[in-house]
Amino acid sequence: MASGGSSKEIKQLLKNAREAIRSKEYKEALKHCKAVLKQDKTNYNALVFVGVAAAELDQPDQAVAAYRKAIETDQQQLLAWQGLAGFYEKSGNPDHRPELAGVYSQLRELFQSKDPKKWREVSEKLARLQDELGDTEQAVQVLKSLIQSEESEDAPASVRHWIQIADALAKVPALVEEYIMLLERAYKIILESGEDRQQHFGNYIKFLSKCNDVSDDRVRTECLRMHELFPSDTYPLTILAGIYLKCKPECLDEVAESVYTKLHSLDETSSSAFLGIGQTSLARRNYLLARDKLQEGLNGSRNNVHGWLYLAMAQLGLHDNRAAVESSKEGLKVLTVSKQLAASQLKRALLTVQADALLDAGTRSQAQKALQIYQKAK
Repeated sequence: MASGGSSKEIKQLLKNAREAIRSKEYKEALKHCKAVLKQDKTNYNALVFVGVAAAELDQPDQAVAAYRKAIETDQQQLLAWQGLAGFYEKSGNPDHRPELAGVYSQLRELFQSKDPKKWREVSEKLARLQDELGDTEQAVQVLKSLIQSEESEDAPASVRHWIQIADALAKVPALVEEYIMLLERAYKIILESGEDRQQHFGNYIKFLSKCNDVSDDRVRTECLRMHELFPSDTYPLTILAGIYLKCKPECLDEVAESVYTKLHSLDETSSSAFLGIGQTSLARRNYLLARDKLQEGLNGSRNNVHGWLYLAMAQLGLHDNRAAVESSKEGLKVLTVSKQLAASQLKRALLTVQADALLDAGTRSQAQKALQIYQKAK
């Protein structure tokens, strides 16, 4: 332990180091710090000042080592943790980002009982960084703790955190039940707040569309709600068109036709609109118009199985049997690589159209092929 005289000397050296840093005389600051560390190898303030000066002199390894040694000396003091966080923030080195997340976590613990405002600030930084690093679960937990610290869940800051939760979870390909419920709650609060409502309404519909246990009826209802609020937005109409395209042409209602027409008026290049208009034309047995519109739609949406099925049906109606066979084959190809909920029904429908086209051709060999395909379609 240093004597009283050396303690006084250390205080003066630390004061000199602090003043040198303020004057941006970083080499001078290092000299004073080294003099302190000769007498007291674990002097906390001297180690922190070495970290500051070394960072400014572009000596990153020395800076990190000094901050880390100071932290080992006293983990409960803030200065070294804050200095290390500032160093990692400024470095721009992606390798430092996981380390920075760890530092933020420590600062959160230290600020929790001492400074609620700084606790919230570092929590927000940590949540953003964890989300960027792909650590969604941890980011969500931090954001939930921030929301719990707010006075009410619909306060502006709380809504902002709900938006962050929604944005983070929306990027996850497959969510567990707990997070599905959390995401639904997030969207409910966000939409009620009116914050960027159009964008988040679209994201909410996208989320519902991904959920296997959410019915088309519910998605349809939300799309119609969004369309009422934002009539010039093509997104809800495009999702609606995708739902109606799965219906049998003879089962379409006026709402479906209205959706296709509105979508086409807003976006004359929309593949979904062309496919939908082709589907309604097929229902009216206007096979020529149906064929033309379906072909236009498939030009921009080659992987739409229903589009190929309806095109084959239109071509069959025109007795263009060779084209109908080819279109049904294309549909079957797409079906083998896509995940369709009603794959077996679609396969059966495509095979049936293919067999009908071969039978309609009238030759004996094609009739035999048709019989074989009918057997497959059973």
